[in-house]
Amino acid sequence: MSNVDLVLTDTRLWARSESTHWDGPPSIIPASDGRSFVVGEQLRPQYPAVSMVRMAAADRIAFPPTLPPIADAWAVTLGAVLTNLQLPTPCEQLTIAGPSAWGRRRRAALETAARRLVSQVAVEPLARRAASLGVSTAQQQRIAVLELDPLSTTVSLIGRSGQDTWIEACEFEPTVGLADVEEGHGLPGVVGVIARLLAGQAPTYLLALGVTDKGLLDALAVTLAEQCGFPVDVRPLTGVELIRGAHPGMPMPIAQNAQAARLSPMEFDSLHQHALAVQPPRQGPNRLLIAAAAVVVLLLIGVGVTIALTRSGSSRTTAGPESSGPPTSSATASGPATQTFGRIQAQIPAGWHIASHVGDRVDISPNDGARQRITLTQKVLNPGAGLDDVADTLAAQIERRPANQVGGLRRNAVFGDRTGLSYQESPGDGTTVHWQILVDSGVQASIGCQYVEGNWQPIATPCEQFVRTLRVTG
Repeated sequence: MSNVDLVLTDTRLWARSESTHWDGPPSIIPASDGRSFVVGEQLRPQYPAVSMVRMAAADRIAFPPTLPPIADAWAVTLGAVLTNLQLPTPCEQLTIAGPSAWGRRRRAALETAARRLVSQVAVEPLARRAASLGVSTAQQQRIAVLELDPLSTTVSLIGRSGQDTWIEACEFEPTVGLADVEEGHGLPGVVGVIARLLAGQAPTYLLALGVTDKGLLDALAVTLAEQCGFPVDVRPLTGVELIRGAHPGMPMPIAQNAQAARLSPMEFDSLHQHALAVQPPRQGPNRLLIAAAAVVVLLLIGVGVTIALTRSGSSRTTAGPESSGPPTSSATASGPATQTFGRIQAQIPAGWHIASHVGDRVDISPNDGARQRITLTQKVLNPGAGLDDVADTLAAQIERRPANQVGGLRRNAVFGDRTGLSYQESPGDGTTVHWQILVDSGVQASIGCQYVEGNWQPIATPCEQFVRTLRVTG
């Protein structure tokens, strides 16, 4: 029986057994037959391959509606990796080091999928794996680990004494990443996350995962020293070095697109049927990965605007916009086209575009890439329910939210010449969301205008225009 060690990041996956190793993008894409899937395609701008790490987050990207549920998608991906390793014997033990910012839900989904293929599975944070590398007899070390992904930054503080390691703290910043640093304006934001985690105490050293450019490493060290007031020993760390039993410089084969794993329709169908047979009962109608974002009540408990603004219209987009039901439009000679989303019609403001449309949720972004977004969700109410019923439900949800995250609910609030409910939300990522809730013909329409904190004016006009043109049909 074979043992496999796997390291998973936002853009790369490394796998190693006792005798073979393979690496490639952690991506999945529907095949041309519309039923099977291809794993390991390159992640490129305006290309429909989806990073499994971002798909697991389920609130940062748009993706084709033909992709499977997350547990099935993980099983397809891991199955392809085991196939590409060409193991001489079946895999008995699979150990996975994944993103440190993941909570219990995402780790559990990955572990559940892996257990369909392998009997023994262990999932651990990348930061803890990184801090445990090498033999050490030192006591009470504090090792900082930086995971710099294209769209986000994670910094963890790991305690280590000898071979024992533990997580002391973790900071996740969804609004700045490697793409920002490469564009020349993101380094202060990354350093700010690190400094916030260190809280004025120098670490033993800092491991920068995936940062190999010497100029960037030097700039990171200099900026850290300036902001923290003390020098920080910054050390690069590659994904290959995170593989257990690997050594710096160990050759890893380059993923070959021609050998990307393709599962036949029969293979995927049987996998899906097996998933339905073995998975525990679902708690609620959460079949789609981000369908819950269509319900404002669920938005209030953390699904939706509590993540970073979608960065559309730039080279950082992983997958082009897709929708589960393409909106229809009717252009007019005198103004923007009117779009239809389910039972709602509205005009997209000039200079804006549809960034994603999944289920009952639509995200609209400015063409210039500014950190702004207009989100529209719709919900069919129970017969007889009206604005007062929606207000009571929202007020109760707001009371249960942590202090300073959501402002009080305003009734009879007028915005864009429409009267409804209004409140403001502070997701904690440096942005503010102005929500306007309209109820008409048994439909609750929620419009969220998200902008950088204190910078309301640039989005005020397009947001008001969108609300003003909104109509419920049917």
